[in-house]
Amino acid sequence: MEKRVYEYQGKSYSGLLTWKRMKSLFRVSFFLDKNELHISANPILGYEEVDKYVYESLPKLLRKSGRKKANDDAIPEGYTYILGELTPLDGLSEDQYLLKHKKEAMRYFESRTRKYEEIMKIKEPYRISLRLMKSRFGSNSPSTHRISYSLYLYRYAEEAIDSVVIHELCHDTHHNHGVLFNRKLRKYCPDYDKQRKRLIHHIYKKEESE
Repeated sequence: MEKRVYEYQGKSYSGLLTWKRMKSLFRVSFFLDKNELHISANPILGYEEVDKYVYESLPKLLRKSGRKKANDDAIPEGYTYILGELTPLDGLSEDQYLLKHKKEAMRYFESRTRKYEEIMKIKEPYRISLRLMKSRFGSNSPSTHRISYSLYLYRYAEEAIDSVVIHELCHDTHHNHGVLFNRKLRKYCPDYDKQRKRLIHHIYKKEESE
């Protein structure tokens, strides 16, 4: 791991560069965490190519980080959102709190799934599981007839959660995201695009309190 420093708009960003053999020879990936860049680059690249890529990508990365930070900063220290309501963590970390209340969350997700299974006339009820997934909000496994939801989804308001429930149930008949899938999705969740933006931008609280 090597240290790099990048100057942009009067600020310094320290970079941690790791040379890593990857399938894509020219891919450079990095994440911003407290003005620190984590960079992975294929050894076939030189420092000049890596630095050029970082400088070209910094504006977009900072805009994305700024949107997330604006929402995260609205949460007081020691609190999180549960079902769109500001909730004290009682001295626990967010992950610890969510795991402690996993049974309550499971009952909630089961009730929302059962509701929309009935509305959408799905014959065989799905098995439900909850996991601390950060990469996705939910997934539908046709082979096991199981829907896995991210436990982090429990932070959002009901409308946002329902949009994920409906999305995953639409995969009962459509296994891709084609025209028929999207038609069915918007039939049962007309404001899906709005709720998707709330999910992506970490807008947890209920709409009426915004």
